[in-house]
Amino acid sequence: FSSTEELLSIEGVTREMLYGMPQKSKDGKLQVKRGLIDFVTVYSGMAQININYAEPEVLATLPGVDMDSAMSIVTARLSVPFKSGGNLSQRFTGIISGEALSMMTTEPSSVYCLVSTAIVKGSNVKRSLKVVAKKKPNSKTPIERLIWYDECWPAIELLNWVDVKPGLDFRQPLTPADFANTQGEI
Repeated sequence: FSSTEELLSIEGVTREMLYGMPQKSKDGKLQVKRGLIDFVTVYSGMAQININYAEPEVLATLPGVDMDSAMSIVTARLSVPFKSGGNLSQRFTGIISGEALSMMTTEPSSVYCLVSTAIVKGSNVKRSLKVVAKKKPNSKTPIERLIWYDECWPAIELLNWVDVKPGLDFRQPLTPADFANTQGEI
């Protein structure tokens, strides 16, 4: 596949499955059920998933990994990121199978997903855009844009994914210093 949208060409894959759809939660609030597009990529060029960044739903698709084990991995990496697959097996002996370990990596990707959300002060109006970009450090153009989504509706989980400095107020203008030590990788 050259884009995640090509998943729509597979028989049985619907727009709702790919992009998600609104639904009511148990408390009656409207929320968006996330679609496949929030969990898959065709841009990383890697056959393995990065255990330090993969969402629990992605980890739970690995052989022998259930959602509880996936959440344990996510909780463990928050305090100390994994340095290698061996590091994962040492910390989760008996929980993660060798087959699942072979599908994981700690190697950083050169592909990043950037989501920018603007909020109109004093209202509920907001708009997001998303770009998937690839770092090419030894190139004339060090960043290559792979795809641009002008209309992006990120799930709250994605908006909360970035590690932000405590006390940072997104309603105030930001300075370059505000972005020190923040990161997000796919």
